[in-house]
Amino acid sequence: MIFSALAERWRPLGRSLVLAHREELLDQAADKIASSTILTTGIEQAERRVREPLPDVVIASVPTLA
Repeated sequence: MIFSALAERWRPLGRSLVLAHREELLDQAADKIASSTILTTGIEQAERRVREPLPDVVIASVPTLA
């Protein structure tokens, strides 16, 4: 819920990035943000890639970005 509130508050400044280590945490973050805000989300992990147009919040796995 904190990610949701922060992403919504910072939306006028640009996109947000949420990092997590496990697939379950990525999915959980995307679900919470989608259910509590009007922000769009995308997950960047292994074969799951964020597409254009870029979402308001990108949720990514640490190993994928490394």
